[in-house]
Amino acid sequence: MPNIASILKSEIARISKREARKAVEKIHAQNVSLKKTISGLKDRIATLEKENIRLKTIERKVDTITPRNTEEIEKMRITAKGIRGLRKRLSLTQFEFGKLIGTSTQTVYNMENKEGVLKLRNATKKAIIDAREMGAREAKQKLADVTPREKTAKKSKKKTK
Repeated sequence: MPNIASILKSEIARISKREARKAVEKIHAQNVSLKKTISGLKDRIATLEKENIRLKTIERKVDTITPRNTEEIEKMRITAKGIRGLRKRLSLTQFEFGKLIGTSTQTVYNMENKEGVLKLRNATKKAIIDAREMGAREAKQKLADVTPREKTAKKSKKKTK
C-alpha cells in the first residue's frame, strides 16, 4: 500500500507543477518583456540626461558671452605672453591656433615672440577674444569644423628677352 500512495503522491505533484507552469508561463513572458522595456527606457533616460547637461553648459557659455562692439575690441590689450598662454591652455600647435583664429603659422610665431602690446587687425583680435572663451575640447571641435582654406597658387612671371 505505501508503494501506491507514494506513486500517486509523486504523480499528483508532477501534474500540479505542470499546471502551475502553464499558468505562470504567460505572466513570465510579460515580465521578461517589461524588464527589457524598462532597461531600454533607463538607457534612453541616461542618454537624454547627458545631452541635457551638455546643452545646459552650452547655454551657460552663450549667456556669458557678451556681444562686443568695435570700440571694445580696439581697446583690448593682447600681448605675446597672452597668446602663448592661450595657445597652451587650448593645447594647440601654432598651426592649429593659426587655423582657429584665421592666420598663418608664421603670424602666430611672430605674435608669440614680439614684445609689448600687439597691434592686430580687429578681425584677428575678435578671433583671439572668441578663442579666450573656449575650452580645449570646444577649440578642437571648432578646428574640425573649419574647412581648410584653399591655397592660391602664385603665378610667376617669366622674363622674356
